[in-house]
Amino acid sequence: MAATLQSTGIRDELRTKPGRKLRTSAGSEVDVCCVVSRRARRYHCPVGRHFSITTTVLLSLVLGAAAADAQNLVANPDFTSGIASWHLVGRGALAHGTDGANAPGSLQAAGGLAGNATQAVVGQCITSVSPAQILDFQAEVRVVSGSPSYCRIALFESDRPDCLWIELGSEVRRTTFSGGWDSLHGGTLTTSGGTRSIEVRLHCANAAGALQALDVRFDDIVVTPTGSAAEIFSDGFESGDTVRWSSTAP
Repeated sequence: MAATLQSTGIRDELRTKPGRKLRTSAGSEVDVCCVVSRRARRYHCPVGRHFSITTTVLLSLVLGAAAADAQNLVANPDFTSGIASWHLVGRGALAHGTDGANAPGSLQAAGGLAGNATQAVVGQCITSVSPAQILDFQAEVRVVSGSPSYCRIALFESDRPDCLWIELGSEVRRTTFSGGWDSLHGGTLTTSGGTRSIEVRLHCANAAGALQALDVRFDDIVVTPTGSAAEIFSDGFESGDTVRWSSTAP
């Protein structure tokens, strides 16, 4: 478990060395490991150098591993042996595709809901989430037929454990397609304080007036926890002193 410093405004100055611990008046200890500047938000340590905190600080727990090593919360994300754990949202049809973005297997979604099969929507409920959790997400999509105005991967939050009464939290969408596999990458969501479950939605929408029914493939769905934004301590140094802080060796 590590600690991360984030800057929120210029206030006062405190000096110590990386490798030591800062102890608050409440008895909490945090590792000193970074340089805080006016522009940067999170930092890595220049080992052995002094540094100064010239900001109001927010200390957050980083609970997860690095994104590359984090656990994928999605069940059956690559469809190598079927489409279990995924459900159709609205009308249309689901099937197991033989092609894939990086290996055989994909989720095939045929459009439904309205004239010219204009929507293809698939979902999965994830319950292994917690409030104030940072999630990174991405997917691959291929348009087989139709003329979608956009395709997206979206995370919807629910304050229930079963993904009912959901509200959009964050999404990544694209509006241009190559005919091959295209990426929906770079999604990030910090869950709200009451979130107890997340609905992952894979969604393509045909453009208005499109005459060909929508048929798309999805693959390599990833939702990974990368940390927590839970506040554990803050001090704006408004008093003009640093009485709430002390420097102790680890």
